[in-house]
Amino acid sequence: MQQIDGMQIEVDMRQEVIEWRIQRFAWAVFALIVLAAILGLMGSGLLGHAQAGSPSDPIWIEYFRFGRRDAPEPMTLHINRSPSIVNGGFELSVNRTYIERHQVRAISPQPKSIAVHDGQMIYTFDAVGNDTFAVTFTLQPNDVGNQSAEIGLPGQPPLHIGQFVYP
Repeated sequence: MQQIDGMQIEVDMRQEVIEWRIQRFAWAVFALIVLAAILGLMGSGLLGHAQAGSPSDPIWIEYFRFGRRDAPEPMTLHINRSPSIVNGGFELSVNRTYIERHQVRAISPQPKSIAVHDGQMIYTFDAVGNDTFAVTFTLQPNDVGNQSAEIGLPGQPPLHIGQFVYP
């Protein structure tokens, strides 16, 4: 027994030190979780938003690097007028494996047609009167883990995007 402030208290300093270390470790873990959320590692945030390509390219994409299974996320594809839009329309290809790992909740505007060719989903859109055209896919991931997509226009090299989906 020890005398602390005039009181007799039984103290196990070894146990106290162990508990203090566990507390410090837990505070560090909580701080890292909050920091990860602020940075966007758990959805939207500084590191969560991503862009493939640049606005001067024939196509560029805005998307989220991190998603959650069964939570719809938008992916916006921007198409610049240039040779990409022919006869008032254009075709957009997305690798089929990427689409199959998602549930397509919405496509805005609606494509004129959808076809499958050589492992690619080909979406055909009308594009009348604009210098740029935006297509927004609302996708809901069905699987967890790393996912990648190749998205492009005919005659152009495809853009590659990578995402990580949390459970």
